[in-house]
Amino acid sequence: MIDNLPSWITVQRTNLSEYEEKVIRSNSIMNSSILFNVLKEKMSGLLHEEMVVACLNGQNKLMHLVKVAQGGRHNLSISVCDIFRVPCAIGAAGIILAHNHPSGDLTASKEDIIMTNEVVKVGELMSIPLVEHIIIADNKYLSFADSGLI
Repeated sequence: MIDNLPSWITVQRTNLSEYEEKVIRSNSIMNSSILFNVLKEKMSGLLHEEMVVACLNGQNKLMHLVKVAQGGRHNLSISVCDIFRVPCAIGAAGIILAHNHPSGDLTASKEDIIMTNEVVKVGELMSIPLVEHIIIADNKYLSFADSGLI
């Protein structure tokens, strides 16, 4: 799975319990609520922003979940290259982004939308499509796909 990554790639794993990983690995991630239900307790109470990438196989089952960025209270900084590093290395067929808003506001910022559109374009070029992007805040979430933002 992730053990065969090149030595130059470092991965910061998310802090999911064995049970949470088993639940998410055993289900195809066909809608945003499945990933939200696993991540909500980990991300809703944070005082800083974090972004995770869920790497999916061809059946939309989770291959790996990795934290790719940690920011401050109001933003985080990440490049599209950082988002695709692990999905490329493990041969993911698609990705889902998830990040939190510590403020509790589910509104996608202008920066959230711009970055998501960049990831969509790069994903199309690399044949690793962005399937979904969710924002988590106060035990609720916004789905970019359901909202027509991707």
